[in-house]
Amino acid sequence: MLQEHDRKLNFATNVWASPNHRAFIVLTVYIEHNGEPFFLLLDFVEVPISHSGLNFATVFASILKEFGIEHKILSVTCNNVSPNIVMVNDLEKLVEDFPGEANLTCCFNHILSLTVKTVVQQFDVKKGKEDEALDEAKQALQELAAGSDLEDLAAQVEELRAQLNSEQASDSGEEDPDLEDGWEDE
Repeated sequence: MLQEHDRKLNFATNVWASPNHRAFIVLTVYIEHNGEPFFLLLDFVEVPISHSGLNFATVFASILKEFGIEHKILSVTCNNVSPNIVMVNDLEKLVEDFPGEANLTCCFNHILSLTVKTVVQQFDVKKGKEDEALDEAKQALQELAAGSDLEDLAAQVEELRAQLNSEQASDSGEEDPDLEDGWEDE
């Protein structure tokens, strides 16, 4: 099927190391078949030698040759860790018709994940400082509540509950404007 496909093929790959430091690579191909997008898992293999871009490129190229489609490679999508960039550059040397990094697409989800982790990390509590952070939060809440009369706050809460209950009990027949266009408030 892939050998007879009249167009170039788009590939996606992911490489990782297991907790016991064994490296793996997965290779999928994406095509349009009868007007529909279609993908196939080509292979999932352990890379028995070191976790390097050259070794991943060698495995990638051997999978392409095994399927007889090494001349049909258009693009590779993978995350943007350095071994994958090296893999794509080395793949250019191993596969004659592949233009290399010019046809590399970095996975947007991986980039987004790295960005979010970096932003969220700024709010992490440093190890060993958990109790200190909790004490600071407790103190900040106490300062916020200072001067507030708890009885007044409780009365305001009860007043709001009564108002909410009366609104729910009244059957005015008017539609809630927030429920337009099929949206439902849950």
